[in-house]
Amino acid sequence: MINPGWEDAILAAKKNLEPGGITAAVDFDGTRHKFFRNWMAVNHVRTEHHVGEFLNKNFKRRLFDRKKAYDGLWEYFLFVVEQGASGISSQP
Repeated sequence: MINPGWEDAILAAKKNLEPGGITAAVDFDGTRHKFFRNWMAVNHVRTEHHVGEFLNKNFKRRLFDRKKAYDGLWEYFLFVVEQGASGISSQP
């Protein structure tokens, strides 16, 4: 969890991923509960699907899986990308 600066960290990972390399990210993704969203905001954690959307825009994904946690209190995602020999596509 990186805040602020998560965009720069993701783009640095993209730039430095070598051919055949794999990288993965797991993060909070969202919640339908306002009280939990507010509590996470107090702890500087955003739950607005923003990181997953950014990853999907900037990487050709190998896997993107969204899961519910703690009986649906929040959602998290797992994102995996593999660098091909021709480079990472900017489109999912």
